[in-house]
Amino acid sequence: MRTRVELFLLLLLFWLVLSDHRTGLQLTMAVLSAAGVAWLTGGFFERVVPASRPPVWRSPTRVGRFARYGVWLLWRVLESSIDVAWVVLHPRMPIEPSFLRFRTSLRPPLARTTLANSISLVPGTLTVRLDGDELLVHALWPAAAEDLATGAMQRRIAVIFSEPPPQGPVSLEWESAGSRR
Repeated sequence: MRTRVELFLLLLLFWLVLSDHRTGLQLTMAVLSAAGVAWLTGGFFERVVPASRPPVWRSPTRVGRFARYGVWLLWRVLESSIDVAWVVLHPRMPIEPSFLRFRTSLRPPLARTTLANSISLVPGTLTVRLDGDELLVHALWPAAAEDLATGAMQRRIAVIFSEPPPQGPVSLEWESAGSRR
């Protein structure tokens, strides 16, 4: 129950920060929306975040780590956006669509979900499936998955969740996208 109240307050605060109009109707809609989302999704957070471990927003250290990761991820999104734009505008469109499968060493479900969502946020890659510790990712070309191959993304997420970082490069299984049809 406490998680749902915290989520409600966080969503309401987020709305207030982003909104420049605060009429009675809009505030009512904000409260109803935040309450609805907190009620519908609060159970998810209660299942994903163990009671023995406080959520990210309750620890200033973890909030700082998450903020640093957010800045790094934003930079990766910008770099990858330029790469994808270059490929799309290139006369030969040099893509090699492939699926890659790998296992993550991240244990907390929230850390795995963060990894899967981060992969999908970076242009050129998309998480197709997350099943336990195994991920199936679509990449437009092998270089698009560089952060996965080197383990850079997993290491940064491991720091947020105080997990041991993966050692060395990650073992990726590549499969041409054309062979999955």
